Amino acid sequence: MCDSRSYIESKYGPAFDEEPFTSALTAAVEHLHCLGLAHNDINPANILLTEDQMPVLADFNSCHPIGEKLELSRGTEGCIDTEDSWDTSETHHDFFAIEKIRESLKEARENWPEGDAVTDTQNV
Repeated sequence: MCDSRSYIESKYGPAFDEEPFTSALTAAVEHLHCLGLAHNDINPANILLTEDQMPVLADFNSCHPIGEKLELSRGTEGCIDTEDSWDTSETHHDFFAIEKIRESLKEARENWPEGDAVTDTQNV
């Protein structure tokens, strides 16, 4: 299985709108936070997609109660704030990663070669 960005780029190209995707991802993460948990490893490989291009969080190995000390798993390079020590489970880890993913998807859409748009998304 490929990660969400690779899948989105290969199947939808510039037709993919990152805003509804990241809004749904944010809502899922906020629900997790309401339960007193932070995921701590949100990255494209840990996001599955439904048929209607909506995100489903996966890989909860790094998910811990907010404020709890993190042991081995501390996020994924490219989706973490390198200025943060990542010693404890924190909600801002998740929001930082979502913003990085949103930026990455927007950049991919904006830099998609003209004429390469995927137009038939019904059979995806």
